[in-house]
Amino acid sequence: AVQYLEQKVKDLENNFDDQKFDMIIIDPPSFCKSHHGEQVFNAKRLYEKLVRNSCKILNKNSILFITANSPFLSKEDLIDSVRRGISCAKRVGVVVNEDGADADFPVHLALPDSCFLKTVTVWVD
Repeated sequence: AVQYLEQKVKDLENNFDDQKFDMIIIDPPSFCKSHHGEQVFNAKRLYEKLVRNSCKILNKNSILFITANSPFLSKEDLIDSVRRGISCAKRVGVVVNEDGADADFPVHLALPDSCFLKTVTVWVD
């Protein structure tokens, strides 16, 4: 059975009454709309919080799928935020896939900002 829930980040912490899930997809709107250090820092913190709170309602041996849709947040920053969130939740995670946009959204070599979509799939113990 599939259950679709849409939650605001601030509501994710205390809204599930002991429900647990086998897969959670984190697909927020873009948190980072510029290169400014503060926006990147805040985006990293929000992803960390989303992952940490998601881990609290994720069953053991489950999947966490995270997307970021910003050219200003690097894949390394996203993975670091995921790592921190899982660690803060006192869980263990293994990255099973990293991906980006499909061929219909090519990355132009002269325009690094054209690499905006990043996805990370993590198996969480």
